[in-house]
Amino acid sequence: MTSDSIARAARLAGVLYLVTFATSIPALALKTPALDPTAPLTTSAASAATWGGVLEVLLAVACVGTALLLLPAIRPAGDALALGLVAARTSEAGLILLGVVALLGVVTVRSAGTTTAPPSPHWSPSTTGPSSSAPG
Repeated sequence: MTSDSIARAARLAGVLYLVTFATSIPALALKTPALDPTAPLTTSAASAATWGGVLEVLLAVACVGTALLLLPAIRPAGDALALGLVAARTSEAGLILLGVVALLGVVTVRSAGTTTAPPSPHWSPSTTGPSSSAPG
């Protein structure tokens, strides 16, 4: 790889590092209200948390992208060091994605618990199980 292409890859990696900051900070602000157990989960908080999850996915992609783009520039310092960077950033991306799955799970469970459907007119505690007056 030429020094020109390494410099271009390093500049692009720098842009991706900026993307990691530009996605992680707003994602934290967007998902925090949905994770507060004392506050009710509103539709806007659930929607904001979903957008926070989207930003976290972009963060994970940028993490892996920075490592892959810096690989040729770091490889002369040692293959173990270069592969260690790729492994660390890939592990970080995996943990971020695991957090997204957990976040969406929390939002889904909390959203299901806030539905206020009216009770069925046919339901009563006496009709939920086998009737004691049914012939045996």
